[in-house]
Amino acid sequence: MRLLATCLILLGMVGCSGTSPYRDDYARHVNHAGKAPFTPDTFRMAIAEAERLDLRATYDNDNTAGDSSMLYQGGPGAAGLIAMVAQIGVHSSLVSSQREEKLAAIQNAANQHIIPLLDMSSTMSASELIGKEQSPWLATAEDAQALLVKPIFFSSQDMSELSLKLVVWLPDPQGTKKRPNHYKNLIQVFAEPLSDTEREKLKAGDKTAFQQHLSNLLSVGLAMTHQATTGQYSQGAGNMQTYKISKQGKFKVIRAAEVASTCHFTIVRDLHKWLIAIPKEKANSLSPNSEEQANHSSGQQCHNQV
Repeated sequence: MRLLATCLILLGMVGCSGTSPYRDDYARHVNHAGKAPFTPDTFRMAIAEAERLDLRATYDNDNTAGDSSMLYQGGPGAAGLIAMVAQIGVHSSLVSSQREEKLAAIQNAANQHIIPLLDMSSTMSASELIGKEQSPWLATAEDAQALLVKPIFFSSQDMSELSLKLVVWLPDPQGTKKRPNHYKNLIQVFAEPLSDTEREKLKAGDKTAFQQHLSNLLSVGLAMTHQATTGQYSQGAGNMQTYKISKQGKFKVIRAAEVASTCHFTIVRDLHKWLIAIPKEKANSLSPNSEEQANHSSGQQCHNQV
């Protein structure tokens, strides 16, 4: 019975592992302390891979590897069960590898549509996009008390929409493999769609204009990171609403609660506890009272601080 139980546990482990490809633009929210990891006076951050700029084209996220069904064979008794577990482990690894390869191929194909932007980004670094107001927050990557920030920029394939994901985490020096961080989260910023004139400038290789667009995105994302990790946003559940976000010519629908509002952005926290900045033109709440709320807020003075 003990051998059978062990085999079943192994079966569950190999069945769960390797089923999802690794994605570095995803983060599961973690806050083991249950409170903000910094105060406004102690906040400092370090940009991971600061000397390069990570830019990718968006694409439909279908990472399936086709039909992965397989008939497993095993003899009678414990030996047969162990053999079956081994087969499942090998198959799971193969499926995961196929999905990784397919994701990489899809990303490479999508990137071919934004070659002018990739050419410009190849001579840029993430660190040079940080403005003077936020540069005092910077620390070195070797600072064990600094929040690590990894910016990943995205462009739609027609180069009309730019966005940013920030993966942010505070490592735990005494952490374990299963629990390596004190804090981790994902910050997203969606920009207003570019005008035809703006898009033509980027397609023509206007590096100054492109750099300004990316710098604006990063400025908003870093400000949100500062607010989130210093306890400036409400931690309550909030009033959950449904929001529509235009993405790659389609609408993505999310459930989220508003935590802040500026002249240009609505800042929301979704069900993953990720923080998302949606342009006011895009922040189309589908809740019944959204029109009433919009009319109420239009009479109030807005502010730029996120």
